[in-house]
Amino acid sequence: MRAGRLDRQIGICKYAIVTNAGGDDVEGFAPAVVVPASLKRLPGSERLQSAENAATAPTVFQIRWDPRFDPDAPTGLNAKDRIEYPKASGRFLNITSAIEIGRRDTIEITAIGDAS
Repeated sequence: MRAGRLDRQIGICKYAIVTNAGGDDVEGFAPAVVVPASLKRLPGSERLQSAENAATAPTVFQIRWDPRFDPDAPTGLNAKDRIEYPKASGRFLNITSAIEIGRRDTIEITAIGDAS
């Protein structure tokens, strides 16, 4: 299986301990690593949350397998990480799953963000 048309650019932000402006180590996200990806949007959902409508839109990205993001590795992609799409937009999607497709061929990432 191939990753398909890698016609999009996404930023992968790994959860990490980072240094803030005051020089303190805090939990946060490392700067995004930009990679080519294919995109597939799934049907969204809407629900009532805190007296407001909240909509979510699941998105599936496929990227080439990369040892930095191998979901089976201890430092690979997991649910603490997030995707910035479109890249450098400031819009982040939370990763819900990352699985290897084929043998070191493709990584499929499912992420959810607010529908907007």
